Parts: sequence; structure tokens; C-alpha cells
Amino acid sequence: MRFFFIACKKNIKLYINLEILFLSSHIVKPYEGILVHNSKQFRWDELALNTLDQDYEKISDLQSQLIHLKINFWIQYDLFKLHWWILLIVTILPWLIWWKYVDRSKFNILITYGLLWMILSILLDDIGIALGLWQYPLELFSFVPPLFPADITILPITYMLIFQYFPKKSSFLIATLSSASLFSYIIEPIFISFNLYRPSNNWKHYYTLIVIIILSYTIKWITIKLQDHVDHNQTNHLKRDQ
Repeated sequence: MRFFFIACKKNIKLYINLEILFLSSHIVKPYEGILVHNSKQFRWDELALNTLDQDYEKISDLQSQLIHLKINFWIQYDLFKLHWWILLIVTILPWLIWWKYVDRSKFNILITYGLLWMILSILLDDIGIALGLWQYPLELFSFVPPLFPADITILPITYMLIFQYFPKKSSFLIATLSSASLFSYIIEPIFISFNLYRPSNNWKHYYTLIVIIILSYTIKWITIKLQDHVDHNQTNHLKRDQ
């Protein structure tokens, strides 16, 4: 009997050793490569993250230096100079004129049209500067969109007045083409001559013409759709109240 138990014990140990050998060869080893790969991947990700942080710090430092230089340039060459006062007047005065002639009964749709003009003008202006298509050496404020008078005053007010006084398709087309041509081929060169606007060699005057026409019709379409949506909701509310 004793020999029987000893033999069983040896067989059990042998079985356990065989199981361990089987598990290590069929389960653990296939994952060794994955574990090593994940370890290498983790080290690579950590290295890439450190590099990203260092590069971002460099960009942040350069941006801080650029902001500092721009503010100093603005204080030295822009603030309270003659062109600064002209830009300030051009920013404020058109709004006073517009307020006198605006149709109060259409105020909501007109101001919506104007606000959309402002938003898209500022957005496209920033994109153009980022892409190096144009620059504005002289500015009204160094911490707001560069061509502040044009983006928030001249363009929105001009096209709000066109939207108000030329509602028909044919008259709106003629007014839009005329104003876009005026901005592209007369006002834009004047801005260039006074160093208020400096386009790159890749940007042509007729590009400005095309952009203004597209913006005018796109913003008009969006404004009308929004107004139709508001009118539809108001009609539904009135029907429910009745």
C-alpha cells in the first residue's frame, strides 16, 4: 500500500509539471511578444508625449513673444495716431447712420443678417491671416480681429442696407455686384496704399470680389431660412393658443 501512495504521489507531481509546461508553452509564450510590444509601445507613447509637451512649450513661448511684440508695435505705431482716429470713426459713425435709416419693422431679420456677416467676416479674416494670404500692418486694436472696422462695421452695414432696400432678386444682384466691385477694385487698393491692408502675391482683387458675392448670397439664404423657421414656430403657437 505504501508503494502505491508513493507511486500516486509521483504521478500527481508529474501531471502537475506537465500541466505547467503545457500552460507556459501554449498560453504564456504567445503573450510574451504582446507584453514586450505593449511595453515598447508604452515607452514610445511616453517619449512622444514628452516631445509634444516640449514642442508645445516652444510654440507657447513664441506666441507670448509675438503678442508682446504686437502690443509694443501697436502702442508705438498705431495708438492715437491719425490713422487710428480714422479707423475709430469709421467703426462708430456708420452704425449711427444705419440706426437712422434702418427699417424698425424688419429689425430682427436685418440684425441677424448683419451678425452673420460679422461672424463669417471675422472667421475668414483669421483664416486668411493664418494661411498668410494677407496681413494688416496698422490696427485699431491689437487684441481684436485685425481689420475691425471692416469686419464689424463696413461690410455688415453695407449689406444690411442692400438687404433692406433691394429685396428683389434682380436689384439685390445688381447692388451686390456693384458693392463687391467697389470693395475689391477701389477700397481695397486704397487700403493697400495707406498700408492698412497687405495681401500676398497669391491673392488677387477678383478673389475678394468672388468671396463677397458668395458670402452675400449664402448669408441671405441662411437668414431667410432662419426667419421662415421663426415664423413657422410662431404660427404653430398661435394655432395652439386658439
